[in-house]
Amino acid sequence: MKHCLNLLTACILILSFTSCSQEEVQQDVDLLGIWENMASTKTYTLVFGQNNTGLSIETNSNGSEISSSAIPFNWIINNKEVLLLDGATPQGTYVINDEGQLVSSDLQFVKVSSDYSKYY
Repeated sequence: MKHCLNLLTACILILSFTSCSQEEVQQDVDLLGIWENMASTKTYTLVFGQNNTGLSIETNSNGSEISSSAIPFNWIINNKEVLLLDGATPQGTYVINDEGQLVSSDLQFVKVSSDYSKYY
């Protein structure tokens, strides 16, 4: 009986030291929502929805004329790296920086809303 009690105590100690650290818990970012980048006459919008689906929207504004295009994508998140896919083909890779922005090599997106319901 004493042997079983010691074994149980050892198991509890091992499990308590191998649990998730606080840093690992904070790495999860709420990606779902609307992210935007506004360049001079263009607005780039990434909409991340449930079931790893999304939309990439480019809006051009030239005076009173406005045009826009939307391209669907799928996404995968791994730690702070987000990969956009067109089927099985990679479309782009983004990294979530320390400020919570979504950054690629040439664009920087800021989350503007968690409500993506008007897109789905």
